[in-house]
Amino acid sequence: MRPLIYLMILLCTSAFASERLINGQPVASGTYKEVVWITSSSSGCTATVVGPRTIVTASHCASTGTTVRFSVNGTQYSARITRNPQYNNSTVAYDVALGYVDKEVTGVEFATLGVKGVSQGMGITLLGYGCTKPNGGVDGTLRIGESVIISTDSNRFGSRKSGGATLCPGDSGGPAFVFDGDKRYLVGINSTVTTDYVTSYNARTEISQQKSFFEDFAQKNSVEICGVNKDCFKTVVDPPTCQLSAQPSSIQLGESLTFELRSEGEVSSAKIGSTSVNFPLGSLTSTPTQAGNFTQTASVTGPGGSATCSASYEVKGPPPQTAPSCTLTATPNPVALGQQVTLTLAIQGNATHAAIDGESVNLSNPRVTRTPMQIGQHLSSGYVMGPGGSGDCRTNFAVEDKPSQNLPGHTVVPGQCGSNTNGSSVREVCLAVLKKVTLNVRNVSEALLIRYQDGGEEVMPVLSRYQEGGQTHLSLYANSTYKQNQYWVLDARDAVLQEQNGQTSAIQGTTIRGIQFDARF
Repeated sequence: MRPLIYLMILLCTSAFASERLINGQPVASGTYKEVVWITSSSSGCTATVVGPRTIVTASHCASTGTTVRFSVNGTQYSARITRNPQYNNSTVAYDVALGYVDKEVTGVEFATLGVKGVSQGMGITLLGYGCTKPNGGVDGTLRIGESVIISTDSNRFGSRKSGGATLCPGDSGGPAFVFDGDKRYLVGINSTVTTDYVTSYNARTEISQQKSFFEDFAQKNSVEICGVNKDCFKTVVDPPTCQLSAQPSSIQLGESLTFELRSEGEVSSAKIGSTSVNFPLGSLTSTPTQAGNFTQTASVTGPGGSATCSASYEVKGPPPQTAPSCTLTATPNPVALGQQVTLTLAIQGNATHAAIDGESVNLSNPRVTRTPMQIGQHLSSGYVMGPGGSGDCRTNFAVEDKPSQNLPGHTVVPGQCGSNTNGSSVREVCLAVLKKVTLNVRNVSEALLIRYQDGGEEVMPVLSRYQEGGQTHLSLYANSTYKQNQYWVLDARDAVLQEQNGQTSAIQGTTIRGIQFDARF
């Protein structure tokens, strides 16, 4: 042991005086195989396997370049240590190190690093091979115990619980886990303990500086690290669902109709008939060559399975004159957020009038240019009219995600945020406001800020609040419009708020991408 400014005790052991978790219990047989005992020529510590070729421990356990050894299921491994470059030996700040393992570790469930934040009052689970009382010895037994976070700072957190677990020499480098359902997150690395063995301190793994260190190590060593560049959680995904409609459902022979496909859930491919279309909103324009009553089918496929849906339509014929038809295309597709997209109408037959999204266009050059400012799927419509009647057509184009949305003249101000709990790609949902200042007048409106696991964001302005069935509902603008009969309507999503003591406690709904969420505050 050695004192740190007379307040802390480092938790690695010496080779000559090997020092288990105070108030801890031995783990159940066959569990926590990823938590291992590592040794070098000068010390012994605890570490955690976080990838096939990577372990994580404390920086004070071994210097950069040091080789440590450990075993899993009877197989011997060695690892070359790299300290966090910001590690401070005097203050023990950023006390995290990674080890590059000489061969792939098998037979364990890798722990997931640094993807869940910590806060005061949060319960944690500590593990380590250290002593069970001050000046005790190491007996090769992994122990587990519970504690509660009582403080946080920029690079570590402190924990203490009456009758709970406290770190002891030999526990250095071991994990502090937080459980969320059936998932566990490695949120801290065992670092120090006060000299009275009451308060334990762990280096935080979710802070941006640690994440940069993890990402740099993964890139330089070409390794996969759970929570950094690999998702190691096995999630169960429900099969997607779909709805298919024919617009219009009754036409004259020679006219065109559009099949519109809407899907929900996680979708990887969508088809109308045998033709692949976009999702969650897809469309296919068809010009039947026979009269009669018909049924068109569609299918969607995702990680959780597949689903089919159908729509019936009638073809009457023949018409007295042939109505013009059209095909609408978007270029480029997909388009980057803030980039221009050109919508071009191809007219078939005799047309005297044409429009795109309700805007009249020149028949000799029927096109318009747009600059989309919202991510997700966008639906545009074309319309042609001639002596024989009229026709319409549609196209979808995707506006690709960016780390954040550029809303001209607006500022997105997130407020209370809740973590998504249903296992989808949504990370958190924030109650937010949109501020816009024009001529010294500040306009403020409500919005939801959706943050995805991949770093993408969506802003969904609140169109209205209303009460239904004793619940508060939000109508959210989904950043597109579509034609319903002869009217253009906003594409909207519904979200349901749960409130307790005047505060929002939960919110459920669907994002612009069509991903469901269940956020808890």
